[in-house]
Amino acid sequence: MITLVRVGIVTDTYAPQVNGVTTVVRRIVTLLGAQGHEAAVVAPRYPDHRDSTTGTELRIASVPFPPYPDIRLSLPSSRRVARFFDGFRPQLITTEVVTAGVALRVHHASDVLAGGALGLAAAVAAAYLLFLR
Repeated sequence: MITLVRVGIVTDTYAPQVNGVTTVVRRIVTLLGAQGHEAAVVAPRYPDHRDSTTGTELRIASVPFPPYPDIRLSLPSSRRVARFFDGFRPQLITTEVVTAGVALRVHHASDVLAGGALGLAAAVAAAYLLFLR
C-alpha cells in the first residue's frame, strides 16, 4: 500500500518563467498529483501574472535580477511561507540552493523533513524511502 505524501516545494523560479527549473518543478507537481499525492509551491510573484487560486501555490514578493530583468529574486518572507505550510501541512519540503534558507527555517520551526541544498531529486528520493516503501 502506498502512503500518500504532501510535498512543499520552495523555488526561486516558476511559471510564467520558462526554464529547466520551472519545467522540472511543474512536472514533479503533475506526477505527484497523478499518483494521488499533493504538492504546494512557493514561488516568486511575477508582474502581470495571475496567481493561482487553488490554495496550493503561494507567490511571494520579488524584484528583478539586474543583469536579467526577466529573472525574479524573491524577497525574504519566512513568516508567510511558514503560515502557508502550517495550513498545507507538508511531510516534506524541498528547494533549490538559493531559497534553501526559507525552507530550512520552516523545517526548523515545524520538524518537516527539508530537502535543503540537496535539492529536489534528493528530497523526492527521501520521500520514497520514508513514505512510499
